Amino acid sequence: ICEQIEKSRTDKAWADRVIGLSYCNLGQYKEAIPYLEQCLELEGLRDDEEMEETSELKEDKNLEQQMHQELGYVYTAMNQHETAAEYFQHSLRLAKELGDKAKIATALPKGSSHNSRQVVYRMWRKSTKEASPYYDEAEQIAKSLGDKAMEADSYEGQGNVFHSTSDYDRAIEKHNKSLELAIQIKDMKRQQRAYENLGNSYFALQKCKEMGDYACWRKYRNAVKCHEEEIKIAKDLGNKVREGEALGNLGNAYTGLCEYQKAIELHEESLKIAEDYVVQADERRANGNLGNAYVASGQYRKALDFQRRALEISQQLSHRAAEGRIHESMARAYYLSGHIEKAVESSRKSLRIASEVGDKAGKGRALGTLGNAYMEFGQNKQTAISNLREYLRISKELSNEADKGDALGSMAAVLIEIGQYNKALECCNESLKIAKDLKDEAREGRAYENLGKFYTAIGQYEEAIKTHGKHLNIATKLGDKAEMGRANGNLGNAYNKNDKHENAMKCHTKDKDIAEELGNVARVGRAQGNMGNTFSKLRQFEKAFDCHKKRLSIAEELNDKTSLAEALLGLGEHYINTGQFEKAIQFLYRLHEISTHNYELTAIAQELLGQCYQRHDVLKICTHSHVAGSKPSRLERGQTALLVSDRGKAQALYDLMRKIVHSGMDLCFNYSDPMETLAHDPSSDTSKILFDNSLFNVINSNHADTIISYAFGEKGELHSWVITKEGVFHKSLNIDNVPSMRDYVYRQIKCFKYNINVRGTQEGTLQDVKVVYDFETRACNLLCLMSDNFDSDQKADTCSPLINTTARKPARSTESSPPQADDNFSLQNLYTILIKPIEEYLTGSTLLIVPEGPLFTLPFAALLDPNEHHLCEKYSLEFAPSLHVLDSCLSTLPPKLGPALFVGNPDLSSIHIDLISLPYAEEEVAHCSKHFSAQPLVRHMATKQNVLNRMGSASIIHIAAHGDMNRAEIYLTPNQGEPLIPSSYLLTAEDILKCSLNAQLVVLSCCFSGRGQISAEGVVGTARSFLGSGARAVLVTLWGINDETTKEFMITFYEKLIQEYSVCTAVQQAMMALKGRRYPSRYWAPFQVFGEDIVLTREDIEEIRLMSA
Repeated sequence: ICEQIEKSRTDKAWADRVIGLSYCNLGQYKEAIPYLEQCLELEGLRDDEEMEETSELKEDKNLEQQMHQELGYVYTAMNQHETAAEYFQHSLRLAKELGDKAKIATALPKGSSHNSRQVVYRMWRKSTKEASPYYDEAEQIAKSLGDKAMEADSYEGQGNVFHSTSDYDRAIEKHNKSLELAIQIKDMKRQQRAYENLGNSYFALQKCKEMGDYACWRKYRNAVKCHEEEIKIAKDLGNKVREGEALGNLGNAYTGLCEYQKAIELHEESLKIAEDYVVQADERRANGNLGNAYVASGQYRKALDFQRRALEISQQLSHRAAEGRIHESMARAYYLSGHIEKAVESSRKSLRIASEVGDKAGKGRALGTLGNAYMEFGQNKQTAISNLREYLRISKELSNEADKGDALGSMAAVLIEIGQYNKALECCNESLKIAKDLKDEAREGRAYENLGKFYTAIGQYEEAIKTHGKHLNIATKLGDKAEMGRANGNLGNAYNKNDKHENAMKCHTKDKDIAEELGNVARVGRAQGNMGNTFSKLRQFEKAFDCHKKRLSIAEELNDKTSLAEALLGLGEHYINTGQFEKAIQFLYRLHEISTHNYELTAIAQELLGQCYQRHDVLKICTHSHVAGSKPSRLERGQTALLVSDRGKAQALYDLMRKIVHSGMDLCFNYSDPMETLAHDPSSDTSKILFDNSLFNVINSNHADTIISYAFGEKGELHSWVITKEGVFHKSLNIDNVPSMRDYVYRQIKCFKYNINVRGTQEGTLQDVKVVYDFETRACNLLCLMSDNFDSDQKADTCSPLINTTARKPARSTESSPPQADDNFSLQNLYTILIKPIEEYLTGSTLLIVPEGPLFTLPFAALLDPNEHHLCEKYSLEFAPSLHVLDSCLSTLPPKLGPALFVGNPDLSSIHIDLISLPYAEEEVAHCSKHFSAQPLVRHMATKQNVLNRMGSASIIHIAAHGDMNRAEIYLTPNQGEPLIPSSYLLTAEDILKCSLNAQLVVLSCCFSGRGQISAEGVVGTARSFLGSGARAVLVTLWGINDETTKEFMITFYEKLIQEYSVCTAVQQAMMALKGRRYPSRYWAPFQVFGEDIVLTREDIEEIRLMSA
């Protein structure tokens, strides 16, 4: 109308303002903005410089100030906080120019919303505390003017500042003052806002304030009371839109109380009002609140339906911040329902939007969910940890105790997985303390969940049962069925570990029933898997099979790779238990296929495949002997068992390495199956074929004076074979009251490593014995069928003192510590188990050892005989993954000589991880490279690309750097010009296997470089990858040691090497040099040589020098 009758700009501005505010009242902010901005533009067209200081000019400035303020509120409602902050800053500036104290006092946003607090956060340069003086000034202005409404608003602002800084007690104090004033002046709208603010602060505080005292009343109850008052006022005012919003607030309070059905009913009422009055912003909030309530109750499919609708409306309204928060909620729903890929996708969207709109808290939570998803997905755990650390940093920066507790809980779960138990315990205890301080019983229950997993991981099963019981009690008290299900699942796992399988079955059945009631299909699948594992322990294999089949079906439907892997593992074990080895191999190969990025699962599959090959081959041999009418002699049966054991190791290693290089490349060792020869020629001599395959070749190579091969048997026994020129000798060892020698050896190694860890070595040492501990019990029970009649069942009666775990222990006692023993005590025990039974057969001064499983992480050099002499004092030691692999290496012609490559102290400053510089590593390579006239790559020159370019032709490769303790990878300087992602700086097993090496010697002077993953073949990590790619000898370290000490060791090692000592003898001499200087075993024992015991002649060294110069 104004346009038609050509009214003044002021009239047109007034009309635009009315239309804009009308849209605002309907929640259609996007439509309101053009009208409000047009109003502001029309006011700005007046030339203030040409006008006199009149009341008209002042009126225009008043309107301009008011329009900036109203646009600030609109952009606040749309979550565009930076833009809103700019408008409010202009509003405040104009108020000061006008000298209007009332306008100054009310220039900042008021209200109960999170968005209002975010705007204030940005106006004061991202420090909400700095807004406090403004509100104090506003309070004084209001009091001087006697304006109770303005004073109430100043208290509201002060309360919001305190709420933003998590000072909820003071926030409640200020909001109560605001409420008192609103009641005095009978301002229903301000009363409603005050109740909403109080409800939100009580919701966050989870305390109540009743008649001046704090009482430990049930959480959120004051929030409920406040929001009920808010609803009553909205009804009295006849404001249905505000009533709907208040219903949503009340629903959120009931979600916090775990009264999900009540919460859902309230949110449905809120949604209906929003739809009836076409308030899209409130419709979005109601859909989002319903999604959150359904997530909390474990009904993830319904949750996702409402979250998708909320997302759709947010996109229509261009609410980017709200869109990011909804993606965050969807990511959580996807994660909990087992859709991990979708969880990752949604988390990334949430993270991108949160970064875009400056939502730090949202960014932190997105990083947290992303870290959890990466961990569940079996991907790079270092990336998961980095994300969670950033989440923790942000929560601390924002003083958000709730998010801090969640971040610590997630960190604890990851640290437990990778075996950093000390740090995990710290995170568990801190998250539990935060939950108790907040009086948040739900978070307290989740903290007990992580603490229970910690106790399970370190073998304190009774403590784990008690702790998971606390989680279950809290969940039951709160009526939180989703948590009750998870608590039962974890409790069942702890009972299984403690051999209380009937109790475990009851818990897992409850978990399944709850998941079915809630419609949580992913949880049903996991419960079925746990029931399958329990049925297997109860030897009810058919029931176990049915459970694993159901889990497989659900996992395939959801594309839940973790559950799929567990289901395939369960089915593989079922077929092993029932003697159907070919079917077992099919399922385990499929497990291989899906676990490319999960080295733990890869290692488990490899170990079980090795067991399958061993048992399958024994059956083939028995069948062949029966058909041929022959019967192997006693000696042949011992040799056959040895070769079958070794064959399983070699085949599994070969399969894994082929998988790592995607089966498209040739490896530098080949494997031929002797069983195929037997199958094609049943009349052939079994023993001759097996021995022609590898054993004779290794024995006749004069490679070592004595060969020792270890394997663990079906009844928990330890098999030891000794191979010398005199023949093959075998011992089988059991200890009274020790059901599994594998488990016992594992624990003795764990004791030793735990003790050297707490006495000063780098943290994380326990990881190299953790890896696949969750599956150790099952692996121990797998059959090897290596029965011998010749002196095969030696009972270790003389070893009975070994099970006395009350011997001397270090002066450290914490409730959560793993079992401990003195270093020497463990080393003497292990000597008695591993060496003493076969001591009479050992000849010469060189031992070649083929370990199995946990023995790959044992420093054999440190074993102590009864006279307290270490094994390395008498023998030089060499190690091989299997005899078949060593035979293949020995059969290969020596490679052409090339230069020496020395790499030290790569520059990792651009990578955001906690790895310090290694100055002694730099000195180490500078000193040692001089022996070969080589120029070392150090600091910024030690890029991954530079190293890969030079590795192929090098005869000596020496890398002194940090190693990734999770995946046995090496940190190098990131490639220049590439995105800063792990593939740009981590040297992986895949990278190495893709190279064709000519290296005579590879030295990995890295923390944890020799650890890799435990399997039936042994450690498949970076060191074994170098062997597979063509290296003849690889020197590794089993754990991280002092940087300076490593330098000393390496200097002595190379001095001996260039004097034509063999590699193993040079290592022995370097060990004895440190030992002679009274260094404890933790400093010299971790060095081990895998592959050939090569010797570099003077001619070889001169040629390498010429190539390096």
